[in-house]
Amino acid sequence: MNKATFEWKIEIEFWFVYNEDLDNLSSEEREMLEKQAKESIFHFIIKNGYSAGELCETIKDKEFYGWWNYKITNN
Repeated sequence: MNKATFEWKIEIEFWFVYNEDLDNLSSEEREMLEKQAKESIFHFIIKNGYSAGELCETIKDKEFYGWWNYKITNN
């Protein structure tokens, strides 16, 4: 029996520019920042078709800037 198989790898990477405010976030705030970033990234990918972009997320009136990108590879 022959089976045709294929595999795609989707990789999303994001990071924030370091500043002292990042160190002062509680674990809950850090989780919230990551969740906001993921929601923004998925919005940019799905709605706009982007594969990279700038992040600007806010926690307690403090802005955090970063960048994201994704790639798809055929293994």
